[in-house]
Amino acid sequence: MTPTAEMQRICQDKSTALLVLASAGSGKTSCSIQKIMYHVAEGDCNPEDILALTFSNAAAIEMRERLMLAASSDIAAHASIKTFHGYGNSVIRNYYHELKRSAPPSLINETEQLAVLIDNESRIDKKLGKSLLSAWSYAKQQTLNMRNREPLLSYLAQRGFPNPELCLDALYLFEEGKRQANVVDYDDLIRMPISLLTSNERVRSELQRHNRLMLIDEFQDTNRIQLHLACLLFNQNLEGFRSIVAIGDDDQSIYRWRGASTANIRVFKDHFNARMATLSQNFRCPAPVVAAAAKMIQHNTKRLPKQPFSAIPGEVPQVFGVRNIYDMAEAIASNVQSWLSTHAVGKELAILYRTNRMSHSLEAALNQRGIAYQLESNTVAFFERTEIRALMACARLLANTSDMMALRALQPYLKGVGKARMDGVIDTIQKNGGRIDCLLTLPESELPVAVVQVRRIVDELMVMGAAPGREGLEAFTDWIMRTGPLSVLNHESDLEMQRKREANVDLLVESICHEMTITDSDIWLDSLLNAALGQQPREHDIDGEGPVASRVVLCTIHNAKGAEFDSTIIAGMSENILPLIRSPAEASEEHLAEERRLAFVAMTRTKGTLVIYHADTFNFPGSDPIPSSPSRFLKEAGLEIAQLDRCVSTSTDMSLETFTQALISRMEPR
Repeated sequence: MTPTAEMQRICQDKSTALLVLASAGSGKTSCSIQKIMYHVAEGDCNPEDILALTFSNAAAIEMRERLMLAASSDIAAHASIKTFHGYGNSVIRNYYHELKRSAPPSLINETEQLAVLIDNESRIDKKLGKSLLSAWSYAKQQTLNMRNREPLLSYLAQRGFPNPELCLDALYLFEEGKRQANVVDYDDLIRMPISLLTSNERVRSELQRHNRLMLIDEFQDTNRIQLHLACLLFNQNLEGFRSIVAIGDDDQSIYRWRGASTANIRVFKDHFNARMATLSQNFRCPAPVVAAAAKMIQHNTKRLPKQPFSAIPGEVPQVFGVRNIYDMAEAIASNVQSWLSTHAVGKELAILYRTNRMSHSLEAALNQRGIAYQLESNTVAFFERTEIRALMACARLLANTSDMMALRALQPYLKGVGKARMDGVIDTIQKNGGRIDCLLTLPESELPVAVVQVRRIVDELMVMGAAPGREGLEAFTDWIMRTGPLSVLNHESDLEMQRKREANVDLLVESICHEMTITDSDIWLDSLLNAALGQQPREHDIDGEGPVASRVVLCTIHNAKGAEFDSTIIAGMSENILPLIRSPAEASEEHLAEERRLAFVAMTRTKGTLVIYHADTFNFPGSDPIPSSPSRFLKEAGLEIAQLDRCVSTSTDMSLETFTQALISRMEPR
């Protein structure tokens, strides 16, 4: 991309603090890369003095890849380009002694968090435990901690917990249980570095000294503790060149439910007395799409002033209205079939919707027409798969030989080692120093069978995890699959499932090797552990494979954030769906502003056509039919609705299950 005058001014700006309001599709990543290259070329900073914080591994990898293409591998390899949580994890691993830990702590998943909570407080069942952990996570993101007992009790009472005192005591035991097990959860990756930077002047000075140029991407998605961490990492009063740059767009802030706040943009501006700049031109979407989206988003009266525009010619978004969700699904499937007939190769069409329950009828209609599609899933789904969980447990044990929770995670794959016997194994380890490698020093002839079995796995793990580089990683994963913990699954009768397991491991390996190439590193263990902090690994293009067939993607609007597609369909721009209003409280101005931003994000994903559908009635499993009118956002965007005839023989009171079965009975296997 040729830099615009706006981009050039931002790249060459040497202000101590700069706030860039970057509209959708305005080339903010290109601008960030050009700015990094400019300051290195000017001698303002060295690559190792640069910290860029992103919100996903994919964004961090893309920035490094594009730096390699635009500049030299030196900048991409030595600049610190990480997610917030990835950076926090590196701080914890580098300074674990200062955090009074005996070894770098392991990151545990939600299932393991629940186990810690319930193990330490038997009066908390799984249902209450899940709710309590969710509430505690949100509280930590709002900077509450265990020292705030009264505010926490008040908060738990407001959230409707029946016994706030019991719940708070359970959370105290939960945090102590994590400390004793030397494990951390996702929120700790931000909270613990903040605690360290606040209390340890030496560490704070050391980290601040390195951060001469600090960039924060998608700043509108930061929550309070991420903003706090960013402020602690930058010291504008140190000698030499210092600049912190926040890049974001309050029009695309869609994560209020997890603590993100557009107010952080104003706080940043005031705290650092930041100069403001804008990137207004959209290089992705056709002008009529940008005009409609901009007209709609102006109804958010508290937004920062800016006027997105595009010079790309194109069509005005089309809006169709149908009687019910089934007619909408069939109309969309028909539209997709027509699109595929004229876009057979190398294109991507996305069907976006507000909530996951919208996908059921869409999938059924696409299946009925034999249309292949990809359903975008979240990161947890990939890292919760059996083979990936076992692989990550082995990696955790390599990094932290005292991680008993990781050892427990391997128990289902160790033949002859039940839960009770695993308790005995762990008891043996605890009595002999608390590290799994202690088993290697004990006389095998005196050990129970279960301990001998685990001892063999530990011995092989230490050998297979020692080799660096791609060959080392492949040897490690091959051992896990062939003769290590997952060898027990080799006897499965489902050969297709075996193939899928191997494909998932191969995908993760390729992703880690790709990252090692970019960072010029042969240490695969850190990259593997950090992978769980981001999102599902990406499949990287392989040259010489010929034309790639066009594909259809189904995903929620939240999952589409940051993506772009050749054509986009929005399913269900209807009142009570988008905007989603389930109670009087959700009719507030603040909630509607967030829903309007969601619609703005959905509309600005397309590089070509945009088609929007409204239905008069929505039927979802387990609920009564939901009558609806066209979304207010359509009128605000200046778009008119064309009413379609019924597309399939269904009635508004037909159940979703009946409709789906009617389609499935005619489906061909995909």
